[in-house]
Amino acid sequence: MADTKPKFVVNKTFKLDYLGKDWKDCFILFESTSIRENNDFTRLKITSKSAKQQQEIILQFLRDHFIEGVGFDSNTKAVVPITKEDFDLLPSLVLEKIILFLIGDATQ
Repeated sequence: MADTKPKFVVNKTFKLDYLGKDWKDCFILFESTSIRENNDFTRLKITSKSAKQQQEIILQFLRDHFIEGVGFDSNTKAVVPITKEDFDLLPSLVLEKIILFLIGDATQ
């Protein structure tokens, strides 16, 4: 039987232009998180987990809300599509900002 609960989603665009001029047209589009998801994420108490566990929890959370995106590929010097499998290849400094963007009150 299909889930009959409503799903209230707002698409949120996380801009990557703060990473430098090469990233000026880059972004990641996410589905917003629900209040329930935010509470569940907070209850995970990820700071009590190992660094590896923390990273996997965060990456899975991002993959679950990912819609599409583009990033700057340093090898080809071109803007290329980002897939959910690429998240662990992104600069590490974006992870915390993306989490705050999705579950916090941060806007861009």
